[in-house]
Amino acid sequence: MEKIKRAYEIGKIEFTVLSLICNSLRKFENGLDAVFFVLPKLNTQNINNLGTGLYLSPKTSQSLFAQLYLMNDILENYKKIKLVHSEDDQVVKSLKMQGLDIGEFVYYQGFRGPIKIWEIQENEKIIAREEFLRPTGEYAEFDDLEFVK
Repeated sequence: MEKIKRAYEIGKIEFTVLSLICNSLRKFENGLDAVFFVLPKLNTQNINNLGTGLYLSPKTSQSLFAQLYLMNDILENYKKIKLVHSEDDQVVKSLKMQGLDIGEFVYYQGFRGPIKIWEIQENEKIIAREEFLRPTGEYAEFDDLEFVK
């Protein structure tokens, strides 16, 4: 286990580590409140399950993108948002068809991940806005718009 921990330490700075291969989250007792997202790297000869990683700063790691898309709401912060569709990237789909279980993301000629669509349960505090359905609009026109009652 110590070997694995050292693999994720970067100059004595410890991160929360998310490994999607094991579908686990490992939190260190001290260090930055950030996430190091580990994903497999594919090259022409092999797959390295610890091949590359993404550093998610404290602010980024708390974002909707990171929490839902990357981490599949592993912390259960978005219980009212339900994943209704997920479609693997073509490279990931091809690898899975060959019997390799690499998870949802892989680094091959860049970051590759699935298309995901969520459904949100209605909340009476959120104001529905028809403006969001328009195909065109002006830059920053919603800056002062109220979203919550």
